[in-house]
Amino acid sequence: MTDPTLEPITLCALARLGPWARLLVAHHPRAPEALLRRLALDDDPTVRRAALLHPELSGWWARCLNDVLAGRLPVHLLGTPDDLAAYGVYAAWLVAQSPAVSRGLLFRLLRHDHRAVRRAALAALLPGRTVVPAPARTLEELLGC
Repeated sequence: MTDPTLEPITLCALARLGPWARLLVAHHPRAPEALLRRLALDDDPTVRRAALLHPELSGWWARCLNDVLAGRLPVHLLGTPDDLAAYGVYAAWLVAQSPAVSRGLLFRLLRHDHRAVRRAALAALLPGRTVVPAPARTLEELLGC
């Protein structure tokens, strides 16, 4: 059970106590965005995933993921395309449109639960690799708005 009264300064101090504490902080609803950004690049993949899925990071995560897939940020900071696709619907949708994605991953994304991800993977498998823009309503769903 999370203590909702913990202050951000206390959470920052807790994050220095090891991987288990960092994981708990990454799940905390009052974790500050700056700390979550640092945890999103943690050595421990469990901590990294928890931080990246925190609602406070949705906008930053979308920009960061776009930068990784566009080659402006090293992919090893967040993981492989397979890792990135597991971070949620928006991540899977962007990964499906990445030129670096493998055909095997694209075929797995064809079975994704979300229609926009399936459409993007199908478009990537077709000649010309046409990117399928998501309608505004779908993009809001992907971002969790």
